[in-house]
Amino acid sequence: MKNDISKLTKEQILAFIMGVQECTERGDQIDTRKELNWIVTEIPSGWSIKYQWIKAVTRFQLINPITDKDDIYHYDDNYILILNAESKRKLCAEICDAIDYVNSNEFNEN
Repeated sequence: MKNDISKLTKEQILAFIMGVQECTERGDQIDTRKELNWIVTEIPSGWSIKYQWIKAVTRFQLINPITDKDDIYHYDDNYILILNAESKRKLCAEICDAIDYVNSNEFNEN
């Protein structure tokens, strides 16, 4: 079997990402408040992988349920572009870099 990712489906790419995330979290946990989410989209020559997370939340004190505001969540996102001819090792490295980037940003709660 070739080492490139051209034969993988969207579901297999997503499963690969989740596997890398699980392995990464054995050594460095992702803050669960960030709710990291992956969105895989097929493009003509490869895959576009969007990763999105909550970077901050503005909390409002609940006094009156009718007039009070809900908490406001502030999101951030970024993309990975991976070509079909690239290797699974390259995809794994890109995912690890993305997780490191998410982990390097502090979660802010006001």
